Amino acid sequence: MSGTRPIVFVDVDEVILDFVQPFISFLEEKGLDFIQDRFARPHNIVCPESGKQVSPSLANRLLDQFWDEQETRQTIAPGTIEALNILNAIADIVILTAVSPKHEERRRRLLRSVGLQHPMIVAAREKGAIIADHVASKSSKVFLIDDAPANHASLMAHVPRAIGVHLASFKPFIPLMSVPSGIYMARDWSDAASFVQCAISGDRNMG
Repeated sequence: MSGTRPIVFVDVDEVILDFVQPFISFLEEKGLDFIQDRFARPHNIVCPESGKQVSPSLANRLLDQFWDEQETRQTIAPGTIEALNILNAIADIVILTAVSPKHEERRRRLLRSVGLQHPMIVAAREKGAIIADHVASKSSKVFLIDDAPANHASLMAHVPRAIGVHLASFKPFIPLMSVPSGIYMARDWSDAASFVQCAISGDRNMG
């Protein structure tokens, strides 16, 4: 990172890579259902016969297996490459993923296979705190593109001057999320990239 250019931190699951839809397909292979009436992963996983949630330990094992297989299951979200290429011309891009460290190399290989060579940080704690540690005071503008409301709340707590952009590949979850006020709700990657471009250029009519 240059330290002087704007910095755009970008989440992976549900932002760069589709997560929910491939995970639903994975669960169907296991004879399980994924209910969509709540934003509470992994508590959306249920047994179809009883409708009961699976145990937390089973949910964690399923998630772990899914990420073991991410290279053959997860797909790049529409418009990602084009948008990041546009933003890379005007900002430093850092990939910030909360995947387990044991899956870090798989994730890195998957991202590189689609041409994404940006620096990657595996988040082992609050994303806002990580971003605060990695941005210099001289960085002109700081952005986070993420699907999780909690990560945007963390950003606002730790880096109040930063700009949050909410982006989620699986649209049915969006109305169920309590996204903090002041976070830009992007329709898709093209909209997110346009918003960041305008914010960097100082366009007061952005969004």
